[in-house]
Amino acid sequence: MREGLAREIVHAVQIARKDAGLDITDRIALTLGGDEGLLAAAREHEAYLAAEVLATSVAYDGAANGAAARIDGRNLSIAVRRS
Repeated sequence: MREGLAREIVHAVQIARKDAGLDITDRIALTLGGDEGLLAAAREHEAYLAAEVLATSVAYDGAANGAAARIDGRNLSIAVRRS
């Protein structure tokens, strides 16, 4: 279940990257916030997540300000910046 959520998080982060005007090859600093179940999935599969989205760092902040996404009916906040 968490592996599937991690794949959905990757998809949401890729959309947030595009919306932020970042190139597909840009390395990013990623901050995720929101639903604890989604964050647990991201933590469990952090190496996969970071590799897929080219994140040099992944941070977790329950109050992260960023792009809003809904995954499996749960809220996720995605903040990306070029690193």
